[in-house]
Amino acid sequence: MSNIAASQPLLTDEEMKTAAKLFQQSAGVFARLKDTILGMVQQDPTPDLLPDTLASLSAIMLAQAQEAIYIKAYKDKMKPSALVKISAQVGDFYQDAQKIMNRDAVKGLWEKEWLHIVSGKALGFQAIAQLHQSEINAENREMGEQLSRLGEAVKLSETAAKYLPPGCLSEQFNAITKSHTAAKKDNDFIYHERIADFRSLPPLPRAALAKALPVTYPMSPRFKDMFASVVPVQVHNAMQSYESRKAELVNIETGRLREHTQLMNGILASLNLPAALDDVSSMDTLPESIKQKSAKVKQAGGITELQRLFNELPTLFKRNEEILDETNRMLTEEKDSDDNLRRQFGTKWSRMSSEQLTGPLLQEIGKYRGILHTASNADKMVKDKFEANRPAIEMLSKNEVELRGSIPSQTEHAAQGPSEAVGKLKGLMNQVQELKVQREKLEKVRNIHGRRYLDIYSG
Repeated sequence: MSNIAASQPLLTDEEMKTAAKLFQQSAGVFARLKDTILGMVQQDPTPDLLPDTLASLSAIMLAQAQEAIYIKAYKDKMKPSALVKISAQVGDFYQDAQKIMNRDAVKGLWEKEWLHIVSGKALGFQAIAQLHQSEINAENREMGEQLSRLGEAVKLSETAAKYLPPGCLSEQFNAITKSHTAAKKDNDFIYHERIADFRSLPPLPRAALAKALPVTYPMSPRFKDMFASVVPVQVHNAMQSYESRKAELVNIETGRLREHTQLMNGILASLNLPAALDDVSSMDTLPESIKQKSAKVKQAGGITELQRLFNELPTLFKRNEEILDETNRMLTEEKDSDDNLRRQFGTKWSRMSSEQLTGPLLQEIGKYRGILHTASNADKMVKDKFEANRPAIEMLSKNEVELRGSIPSQTEHAAQGPSEAVGKLKGLMNQVQELKVQREKLEKVRNIHGRRYLDIYSG
């Protein structure tokens, strides 16, 4: 948490709030460890788990949390009276951390840079608190106290700058210098007030807005206890047996459903249902299945397009044969030329022989001749099937009026009106559709809890 807090850029309100909250939570964690760690280990703790080490870390986290609160208040341009209290408390928190870090038991654990930064911020925020108090003095025209506090702030900021990295708190330190110079100039030329003794000035008020937050469980709303599902071995074995038996029952019932569904679909297909129930009671209406099939045939070009494609096959076949023959002729001529030159020049003709160069091409020619032969046989089979189905394709290529005239039984059905058998069959098909929907739902829930599955199935 402290690493996440320290990585916040502190540019937006959300980042500053996040940093302050995480630093306070970190302070609470270190404080909790300090109070409990010795009772949890059976040997001398390592240096990082010493109570003074943990107390130091908790104090540093608390100081950084208060500092994040000050940064937000400063950027929000709060009144100097509020900034005095917050910044003075930041300095106190860093001073407390500095004292704990300098205890004999842990003094040698810290890097020199850590000690310098904590010391520098303790002094720096004391200086900043004096700056904000001087702003209150300026509003009240208390020039003597203002100069005294600014003079002290200058001393503290100069000392703090020796410990802090370049740029740290530079905005506030520059403001201290400018304010002191301006106030001194005004007093020298206008007010001529006596500078008050700093030791006689009242102490600054404090406001500890940051505190070590108690450790709560879970610490994150996204926490997931990895041991939540751990149960005794007997319970685990019983659950495994239950899951195995449940899966077996579900698979058996699902298998039966699929088997009966396949049987039902096979019977419906053999009876040409539901296509056979298309409405043929009106002379002006084509069965929907015929409309759909006719539309597909027409969309593909109908009998005319099929006939055109078949008429092109001989031409395309001949063109491919000519390409292969021409390629073979050119390769043969190249080989004859190579052989003549090789006989003429003998060993001087050192280039690779024609057989080696054109061998793969000749193999490709043979492969494509085989493909052409196979395609020719396939064309004959397709043409035979086309001729066998030509009347049906020609019929489906007609317009709707011609199609209606091609259905011999439509007039008879229109005269008789809808029969009782057709109505009963439609009712049965509706039941079949409902049954299919129910079975699809059962397929979707096959992996749920066994009791729920059985309830749905029995319903």
